[in-house]
Amino acid sequence: MSTQRVVVTYSAPQPFFSSDQWIQLHDALSAQLPLRNIHWKPPTRPSIRTVQELEVQLVPLNAVRDENTSQVPYSLLERPLLNIYVVTCEVRLYLISPSDGSHLGQDSDAYKTTVKKQIKDWQTSLSHRKNQEWVIVHVVRSDARNPTTNFFQIKSNVLDKIRADFNTDKKDRCVLAV
Repeated sequence: MSTQRVVVTYSAPQPFFSSDQWIQLHDALSAQLPLRNIHWKPPTRPSIRTVQELEVQLVPLNAVRDENTSQVPYSLLERPLLNIYVVTCEVRLYLISPSDGSHLGQDSDAYKTTVKKQIKDWQTSLSHRKNQEWVIVHVVRSDARNPTTNFFQIKSNVLDKIRADFNTDKKDRCVLAV
């Protein structure tokens, strides 16, 4: 008996796929599969449903055929259940001169100039597909975090900018992976 799987797509800037971070992230995601004991409430029913086990197939977004350009209709399991975009915005730390207050700051120019446009392009490609859920995963190397920053710091800079720019509905679609 063949097992049918739901499709979850992933996308990221091309150089990321050859990095150790991608291998670690892919392995961590794969280790969580298949998903077990998933609870959801369908909008058409008052009761909660439980799926005991859900097989998931992780595939690159560009490997999924576009429903609008294909003559062959999609089945429900061929349509991606979720689309993931992986962001790595290398944060550079710099020291502000003593006359300016002498503290460590973060340079988020990479987000403003490159990453934001990449995410918008990805979202545009998804907008042509119908009924697509998505999430943005911001990957930060644990050794890139500054240990001297305030422990109770509320903002995480790049992640907050991603949330401000792309969480337009009431769903939190941006997560941090360290």
